Amino acid sequence: MTHLWEFRPLDTLLFFRNSTPFEAGEIDMVQPESMFPPLMNPLQGAIRTSLAAQRGWSPHSEQTPFPPELGDEHHLGLLQMKGPFLAEHGKTLVPLPLTLFGKIMEDRKTKKEIWQIQPLVPGPPSYTDLNQKINHPLRLLEPAERVAGGKLLELWGTMEALASVLRGEIPDFSQLRRSSDLWRKEQKHGIMRGDIYEKRVKGGHLYTSVHIRLNKGVTLQVEVKGIPADWEIKEKLALPLGGEGRFADVRIRSDSFRLPEVPNLQPAPDGKLRYTLSLLTPGRWKADKLPDVIHYGPPSAPGTCIAASIGKIWRVGGWDLKEKGPREVIPLLPPGCTWFFEASMQEKEKIERLHGKWVGENNAFGMGQVVIGTWKEGEEAE
Repeated sequence: MTHLWEFRPLDTLLFFRNSTPFEAGEIDMVQPESMFPPLMNPLQGAIRTSLAAQRGWSPHSEQTPFPPELGDEHHLGLLQMKGPFLAEHGKTLVPLPLTLFGKIMEDRKTKKEIWQIQPLVPGPPSYTDLNQKINHPLRLLEPAERVAGGKLLELWGTMEALASVLRGEIPDFSQLRRSSDLWRKEQKHGIMRGDIYEKRVKGGHLYTSVHIRLNKGVTLQVEVKGIPADWEIKEKLALPLGGEGRFADVRIRSDSFRLPEVPNLQPAPDGKLRYTLSLLTPGRWKADKLPDVIHYGPPSAPGTCIAASIGKIWRVGGWDLKEKGPREVIPLLPPGCTWFFEASMQEKEKIERLHGKWVGENNAFGMGQVVIGTWKEGEEAE
């Protein structure tokens, strides 16, 4: 059975620490930031802890063991999770492929926003120092039509917007959201507590951190599959979430994310099948494998990668509750990373089967989910 878990902050602010050091004396002017949307780690922890507690388990007692169906500190057991994604008034929003270029302006008279957006497509062959690495001409991405003063856009969108982007089209602007439309960052100051019973604090232990405040109607969503059918699950919960254990209202229902269908992949006049592969969630590979993934695309993708739009690599860590120490900092490719491929028609079914599936590592935690799109050469698109 598949369930959708929806998290709404009760305490208005959330803190999902990034990899910035947060120990006394380690930093001066650098402030620990919140990573948002968060990785699956804090969300799956809240979900599994809640499910285990409903089965009688308690972290403060060894009488009832942690349910084996829920795995351990390294595995999720029977569970498979997707996301996390955002929702606005219940409508799911996903990070869109990094293939939209343009700008957003304000009309001086009407004060309304004007969106100028064009899809990115591979340009003519270029020759750089990377050519020796990839063994074929490098093709840099360029907008289908010029947008003066434009830039690569990192946007969120509805499933309908995602479907348009995967077809190589420009989505309806009403289906697009910027991060500022969904959340904002707020600075928080605090001081370390000493003996809580005497309500004292420790002098010289001031700290500053950056928290997240979701805009009205915005929630976090996680799809959870694999909960045993005979388990009774509460539909409403209040769970601690994030680095400071601030509470979130959680609503659980039988539902799932519904991705758009894979676009119609057809061969071009030259017989080549041109498709894109985009990360919907962060992608994890071993550090020594990451350069090849960036240059050639995920190993399971058929064909030849001729261009790519890669976001800034994330460096993420976390806190190991069992070991009571920080986790190893690892590199991740961010959602939206997109590779442009050329393949033969014989590989069409293999390509289509990748849609909605996973690449890389930690797939049970939702990492590496991909979607398939299509693209055309300049003369084909005309």
